[in-house]
Amino acid sequence: MRSSIFGLTIAPLMLFFLCGCNTVAITGRTQLNVISDSELIASANQNFAQFMNAANSKGAIMKSTDSPEAANAINVVNRVSNKIIDAAGLRSKYDWQVSVIKSNVANAFVMPNGKIVVYTGILPVVKTEAGLAAVIGHEVAHVVAHHSAERASQVRLTKTVINTLDAAAAAKNPENRALMAAALGLGAQYGILLPYSRSHESEADRIGQIYMAKAGYDPAEAIAVWVRMAANSKQSRLEFSSTHPSEVTRQVQLKQWLPEAQMYYVDRARALPSNLTEIRTARIEAEEKNALAPIAFQPEINEGYWYKARALLTGNETNYQYKKYETCDAGNCMMVSSSTNTKRILTSDFRIVSQENQNGMQTKFTPPLQQIKFPLKVGTAWEDVVEVGTSDGKKRSAMFKSQVVAYEPVAVPAGNFMGYKIITSTNGVKASEVWYVSEVRGLAKATSFGAQGESVTVLIDFQKSDDIAGDFSTSK
Repeated sequence: MRSSIFGLTIAPLMLFFLCGCNTVAITGRTQLNVISDSELIASANQNFAQFMNAANSKGAIMKSTDSPEAANAINVVNRVSNKIIDAAGLRSKYDWQVSVIKSNVANAFVMPNGKIVVYTGILPVVKTEAGLAAVIGHEVAHVVAHHSAERASQVRLTKTVINTLDAAAAAKNPENRALMAAALGLGAQYGILLPYSRSHESEADRIGQIYMAKAGYDPAEAIAVWVRMAANSKQSRLEFSSTHPSEVTRQVQLKQWLPEAQMYYVDRARALPSNLTEIRTARIEAEEKNALAPIAFQPEINEGYWYKARALLTGNETNYQYKKYETCDAGNCMMVSSSTNTKRILTSDFRIVSQENQNGMQTKFTPPLQQIKFPLKVGTAWEDVVEVGTSDGKKRSAMFKSQVVAYEPVAVPAGNFMGYKIITSTNGVKASEVWYVSEVRGLAKATSFGAQGESVTVLIDFQKSDDIAGDFSTSK
């Protein structure tokens, strides 16, 4: 009777496929997984303990007491990690722990048990907090997608099939057993395991880009990271024989996925999708809606124009009023003063020249910061490198990037309006969300994001077109 390799192979194959088919979060891809979470976490705990013991014995674990620079690096890594964890909705899922390792190696990883490890060698490559968010978002995505378990399942299945085929080949022709085993091993390595690994990397890129966007980081920074990775790569590698896609491939893919990730950057409250079709449908609906939005042109604001706003965090209300135009370094300017003794100097096209808080601290922007750029149209974007200097002598340069991302309802105490939502980022980190309303001739709502959390200010009242301009005492 003729032997059948198919007959010998079908049993283990059927066993594995019947054991475990799971669905990957966000992409909705069906995956083979025969490794339990408890088995994987137990192994990860053991491996992480060994890793940390080895790192500790070498004095490679960075501590905040090492230096001010070390303390800052640890703070940044922790801040980014926490934002990604919360954006992914994983705070209570794992026993999270963040470690920074002193090493020139440009690497970072997250284990299936929630242990995040970042090597200092990757920090100069990612450059910014947003760049680090792209890397950590990618690594957390591996955990969420259970790639380690899937990878282990693939290896287990491959070994079973290879051993079965090897036994069949030996029975048929013992002399060719060694040659057959080597051929099967090579075929599995380059035909099955590595392509699957590259697929995992691409999937993690896609999920991670959404995580970083929802966490408040410009998802375009994920593309910039891989541009820098390519520039820092010491030697080219053949993508076919690599466990990772090439840097160029990753850039192309991330550009393709960027519009979908931006939906979560625009709307932090948007629920994570259950599959890719859901994202595509939502994206099409948003694009069709925004295509109908009108264009807002620069308004005329006369001296004396006033408005009143409330800070939601403190409940404090402040009156603001436009004062006379003055000559400044940027040309003709106007001053907006307040009942709390703050001042802001604006150009005639609403660029911020300088501002002064109630304690007298002054901040100057060179060139003036373009917070609003007319005409306003959904999709319009602008950016500039601005030097920010304070009256205590400190200066820093930052890339400010703004975009009109939506035309949507905005409800505030002053009324219900349709507003242009503008998001501004600083070095890839979301700095503010504001809603410009044409009827108001200014902002109806503004949310700023900083180290102390977010601060929201809403419009209470404003000067209508038929109101008489005057001092704060005449405002309503």
